[in-house]
Amino acid sequence: MRPITLDMNGFASFREATTIDFTDADFFALVGPTGSGKSTVIDAMTFALYGSVPRWGRKGMVSLALAPTTGRATVRLVFEVEDQRYVVARELRRVGVQVSQRAVTLERVTGRDGPTQVLAGDLAGVAEAVERLLGLSYEDFCQCVVLPQGQFADFLHATPKDRQEILLRLLGAEHYREMMVRANQRASEAGQRADALDETLATFADATQQSQDAAAEAQTTLERLAERTEEARPRIEAADRELTSAENELEALERERTALAAVRIPADVAGLDAGLSAARAAAQQAAAAERDALAADQAARAGLAAGPRRAPLELARQRRAERGQRAAGLPKAKLDLGRLNTQSARAETAVTEAAAALEALRGQRELAAGSASAAEQRVRDLDGER
Repeated sequence: MRPITLDMNGFASFREATTIDFTDADFFALVGPTGSGKSTVIDAMTFALYGSVPRWGRKGMVSLALAPTTGRATVRLVFEVEDQRYVVARELRRVGVQVSQRAVTLERVTGRDGPTQVLAGDLAGVAEAVERLLGLSYEDFCQCVVLPQGQFADFLHATPKDRQEILLRLLGAEHYREMMVRANQRASEAGQRADALDETLATFADATQQSQDAAAEAQTTLERLAERTEEARPRIEAADRELTSAENELEALERERTALAAVRIPADVAGLDAGLSAARAAAQQAAAAERDALAADQAARAGLAAGPRRAPLELARQRRAERGQRAAGLPKAKLDLGRLNTQSARAETAVTEAAAALEALRGQRELAAGSASAAEQRVRDLDGER
């Protein structure tokens, strides 16, 4: 860390605004009579960085930083770390008899005199950032950089362990100690693992050459069995697929058989058959009546021709009257005959269609029964093969 400028206003004995420029100073010494403020300059730099001063006796005490006749004090330090410039500033305020820090910031300067970037803006953040930049805690800074008056011997009289800790932090060699700790941990873990392996090897005392040969032979047998299993796997999978297909086909046939079993002869077939028979009988009766009428007419004509003159005429008149009556009833008989013929044709068509449907359903049922039997036999065969 290299100081560049230090600005003080109302800090300790510097009641007025004061600026100390270290820009061109590679080495410097602060000289002057006692009480002239030499130590206060070092205190101001330490306070700007860490917010406390070692010679005040207690970390965190800030009441002595404010001049007795002022109510506000500011300290601003510009410093460089690895050719990067930073600015840290703190402000003190007096409220009654209490003195406290009101504002603190740490900024990074872009270039030499360029704009700044705020890195931290509170007490804890600035303290952490400063320790990270300088690589020193407040205690290490006070013992190694700004030893207070009369406390130079503290470092020399510190215990070897404390001096080692301080020097390790100063030289940045703490990673060597971390390496030692990790190496010791790995050595301990390796030792524990070696002990565990020794115990495991002790349990393998019966691992003779004969048992190894037997194990190798068993392994070979298992490998061959695995190969045979892999070879048989496609056939087993094909059989499973065929079995699934047969089961699906069987289910379809079962559904068809159920549907066929539900088929019934229409309920009006008997009625249609009876109607057909009645129509045929009526048609036959009408035909017989027509034949009788024709025969009677012919006989009447013949009798009229062979009988006396009046008698034939009377007979002819009677026959003609009968013929007229029968001729008058003949259209109705023909209509009845046509209607009966139509009903007979419909009945015959319905009976034929019902018989054909019945025969088809019987054939389908027989085919479904045969397919179901074949599917059941195929399922049993596939189950046996599986």
